[in-house]
Amino acid sequence: MQCCENDKLLSVVVPSYNASKYLDFNLQSFLRPSVPEKLEVIVVDDGSTDDTARIADAYHEKYPETIKVIHKENGGHGSGINAGLRAATGKYFKVVDADDWVDHEALERLLDYIASFDAAAANADTDIDAAQVQADVKARARDKAVSCPDVIYNNYYWRLTDEAKSPDAYERKTEFTEPFSGVEYRKVYDFESIADRCYVKMHNMTIRTDILREHQIHIDERCYYVDMEYILYPVPYVETIAFLPEFLYQYQIGRQGQSMDPAKMQRNATQYDHVLASIYAYYDAHCREIKQPNRKKYIDRLISRFYASRIKILLSMPDASRRKNEFITMEEVLYRDYPDIYAANVNKPIRLLRGSKYVLYPLAVAMMQFSSRIS
Repeated sequence: MQCCENDKLLSVVVPSYNASKYLDFNLQSFLRPSVPEKLEVIVVDDGSTDDTARIADAYHEKYPETIKVIHKENGGHGSGINAGLRAATGKYFKVVDADDWVDHEALERLLDYIASFDAAAANADTDIDAAQVQADVKARARDKAVSCPDVIYNNYYWRLTDEAKSPDAYERKTEFTEPFSGVEYRKVYDFESIADRCYVKMHNMTIRTDILREHQIHIDERCYYVDMEYILYPVPYVETIAFLPEFLYQYQIGRQGQSMDPAKMQRNATQYDHVLASIYAYYDAHCREIKQPNRKKYIDRLISRFYASRIKILLSMPDASRRKNEFITMEEVLYRDYPDIYAANVNKPIRLLRGSKYVLYPLAVAMMQFSSRIS
């Protein structure tokens, strides 16, 4: 399949709700002289009541070839992704939240990498035409020459919020220094061959737009914590993946009011449950019967991580000591209905709780409560 038939190489959607404090810095990170012809940034103003709309419109007026703006009623993070996907014209698609930003040098390297498949396509056409081979042989040779990866992985930095500094001076931390040991950067891997060794988060992922469209990927709206849907739902259809060494995404953490703030997660636990139910339904429809063992293991492990985060919320609640039966019921349902996801757990506290037949539950609560107080 030819990689590059769209107008732009990359569409970045920036879901934005009351993001006026951060949006200017976010958009500036995309604007470099080499970028406009290759990139579109789609700001989705999700019914903001601050200056988000004004800032976005001003950037569109100044950079109409690069910055696009969608104004819509409030529908949550998922609705912003869905709206951006409908409007995207790029070969690849990426989500960057409005309070985060990208490293401009890493962005240019990503765009150059995508563009290299255009060059491969052009060279393949020239070489194959000169050889005057049969049409079916020509098509197979050309497809091999331009087989761009379905997913491109970049690493990312956590950037620790410090209101006294400019965002680009925030302290940087890494979760992973490399996606897996021995990775060969810029090589296009068969996904099944390395699926049991990697973990792709939203911040890592750039994905071919046509995969999302052809398989009608739709993210839950009016709900937090839908990032897991976004990174899970395409997995059954991903055949190839490439890894780039640059740290592209700059993920701001520690900001007051973030959806991942522990207190906010406790208040929104029912929304987490809603997403978990949607994920289980998707798994039943699209993932349970997958025959490729590493892909299936990857999906099971991905969902088990999300489940473990829900357990962490439960253990951190003020009344967690009285929720042991609720926790055990969740465990029994997972074991009964989704045994492969249950078995895929990599969370050490959950492993210890299961090994103790939940006798250690009070200790797990105490440790989580202590961790929440000092974090």
